Amino acid sequence: MASVRKRKSKKGTTYTVLYDYVDGTGERKQKSAGTFDTKAEAASIKLDIDSKKKRNKFVIPNDETVSEFIARWLPIRSKLEKWEYSYLSTATSLLEKHVSPEIGDIPMQKVTPIHIDSLFSKLQEKRCDGPKSYNRETEEVPFLSGSTLGSIYTLVKCFFDAAVGWKLIEENPVALKKPVRDDNGDMVIWDLNMTVVALANITHEQLHLMVHIASAHTCRNGELCGLTWDVVNLDNGMLKIDKTIQRVDKKAFEQLPQKEVFRIFPGKVDNTKSLVILKTPKTKGSTRWLCLTNPVIEELRLRKEQVDRDKRYYGKKYQNYNLVFCQEDGSPVEPNLLEKWFRRWQRRNGERLGLPYIEFHGLRHSATTLLMYLSGSDAKTVQSITGHSSAKLVFDVYNHPLMDNQRLLVKKLEHVLYGTAPQLELVSNPTNLSVEDVLLAIRNNPLIAQEVFSALHAEAAAPALRLAR
Repeated sequence: MASVRKRKSKKGTTYTVLYDYVDGTGERKQKSAGTFDTKAEAASIKLDIDSKKKRNKFVIPNDETVSEFIARWLPIRSKLEKWEYSYLSTATSLLEKHVSPEIGDIPMQKVTPIHIDSLFSKLQEKRCDGPKSYNRETEEVPFLSGSTLGSIYTLVKCFFDAAVGWKLIEENPVALKKPVRDDNGDMVIWDLNMTVVALANITHEQLHLMVHIASAHTCRNGELCGLTWDVVNLDNGMLKIDKTIQRVDKKAFEQLPQKEVFRIFPGKVDNTKSLVILKTPKTKGSTRWLCLTNPVIEELRLRKEQVDRDKRYYGKKYQNYNLVFCQEDGSPVEPNLLEKWFRRWQRRNGERLGLPYIEFHGLRHSATTLLMYLSGSDAKTVQSITGHSSAKLVFDVYNHPLMDNQRLLVKKLEHVLYGTAPQLELVSNPTNLSVEDVLLAIRNNPLIAQEVFSALHAEAAAPALRLAR
């Protein structure tokens, strides 16, 4: 319990509030809660301390800084929440780059809402570093994105919440709301025609097959790189997604359990700070069987023949990890290399072919959007193919086809209400239409374009296969 001590001096009588506490080492100590001019003020502080102790809300004095607390909190949180290695690496980087330089030296118990507001005010005016800043003038370097600010906010709020739970601070100083994302949220994707054009022009055999599978079956970069022959059944036309390849930070790797890791690939460079690993997929739902299209099956057969030739050529020097996608000597193709191949091909061919630039992961978005259209927005079935965590997520993110149907319905409504000229509708037997009518319809209505390109898909994939050979 706290106590009040009366002290007399030449300046008059004052009242000091003292309380006992046990520190982190178990040693009992005494500390002053302040000196006051009146007995009533001191009594009020004593009452507050006693009340908090009775309710187990009393916070032991501590000089631990924000950076010190983060270093203690991150390993514990990541294990409890079963973070991915990649997410732990990202979280560590965000906190080290953007939070610790601003408030890292401030004791946790002295951080106030104004410190947090000031932190995010500065971050909103902070420019990116890394690849986004390469070969650019300062004014051309983009500011931190809304998604990055949101991620930093989530981490900061999370570790201050933990500090409250651990009774290091009384309340969370994060009072502001999560920063509103001001990025352009529209995803850049390829429609079916763009995908067919790309497949008809990619001559790099492995890249062609990886783009083909991603575009037809919505696979992630790491899932493709981690695909092994033991889960590919060419006779039944199926494959299982049950592994992924990631490059992870060594520190993050050491902090998390390694029971989900199948293999650590040997490094090619000494003293590297990262590792390439083969592990279980992102979530339990990500493990799934996929039914393959016939052109993909045939292209996988060609890939298997090439792998067998490479094995015979390299003999004992071949690194046999049983990977579908690998370098000539069998060593893995990691996601960064796949992205590099895809970027290089787009730089050389994208503008000529009229294709908008996308990341390789954009092929997954493109394929998911097409599946939503073909399934009539059946998000549950699409989820079983994509491996998303929930059907609701699929529907919320990939509801473009539903909106297209809604626009078509509104056009019909306009015709009924206002007597406007109707747009050419989808027809099952368009034999009475001229070529000009069809082209006009395709230009005016994306749904009709998808119908036409869907009908041509099987035929269009054939030349792409021939080129891959």
